[in-house]
Amino acid sequence: MTPHFQLIANDKDVTDTLKTRLTELIVTENSQTQADSLVLTLANSEPIIKPPEPGSQLNVAIGYQETGLIAKGSYTLDELELSGPPHSMTLIARSADFTENLKIPKMRSFDNIILGQLLGQIAKEQKYDSQIDNTLAKYHFEHIDQTNESDMHLLTRLTKPIEALFCIKHKTLIIDHLKSPYPRPTLPIRTEDILSYQYSRPSRYHFKSVKGYYHTRSDPTLKPYILGDGNPCYTIPTPFCTLNEVKAQVKAKYLEYIAEEQHLTLTLIGNPAITTGHALALETPRIKGQYNVTSVQNRINAKGMQSRTMLEYN
Repeated sequence: MTPHFQLIANDKDVTDTLKTRLTELIVTENSQTQADSLVLTLANSEPIIKPPEPGSQLNVAIGYQETGLIAKGSYTLDELELSGPPHSMTLIARSADFTENLKIPKMRSFDNIILGQLLGQIAKEQKYDSQIDNTLAKYHFEHIDQTNESDMHLLTRLTKPIEALFCIKHKTLIIDHLKSPYPRPTLPIRTEDILSYQYSRPSRYHFKSVKGYYHTRSDPTLKPYILGDGNPCYTIPTPFCTLNEVKAQVKAKYLEYIAEEQHLTLTLIGNPAITTGHALALETPRIKGQYNVTSVQNRINAKGMQSRTMLEYN
């Protein structure tokens, strides 16, 4: 099949202008709080290409001429690179979902608040939409300190111990289960779909136990909470304000150290339908099982289209 793309720059379709100049197009989709990106490399021989202005909005869709295009989001042009000879131009754009305000450190605290209320408040302040699973929305915090910490970091920190995931997609702040109780969209992968693979299953038994400290408003004395047995013991350096919070943070760190994580990288024949949030079901002679997509990079160049996927065992 023949790879195909469409590029809209500031509401103007520039596909026909660029398609004879395209050297490579790379679209990278990430989960959690990493920005998606678009990289365009163009042959810049005569006549010289007039690049879009910094801050221009780029919308891209990719696919095949025989099966149609799949939209891959909106991006803001951040960088321009020129090189040569041979003369080329590289445009680097990042997803329009992220604003600098989300990364600004703040000093404040919250009392007697549930996670849904907190997410809604931050989304309103940042002029985003919000989306959260109903069960997670009811998770209660007695006290939260946001000490020289950005909103993005705060939500990431609070969701990890309760086995939830914070991410930003399409101008929406999203909190969902890390391992969703609902079936993920699953795509089957056959041996003939795979161009190359790399699999690892590292042992992470660095620590046998994890310790954290907490205090209460009525008693400032630090009290320990330990999960696991034996040494070496990892100690979380920052004390917590409630017993529930220290339990959640210690459990998250403990599971991180004792878990055996299976990571898989697949380079596939280009499949633009694969995206983060999907699962891939592998039934090959060497690797079997269902893996969650944490990142996918679609690349179009003279070799055709390839999809490089980063996966974690489900």
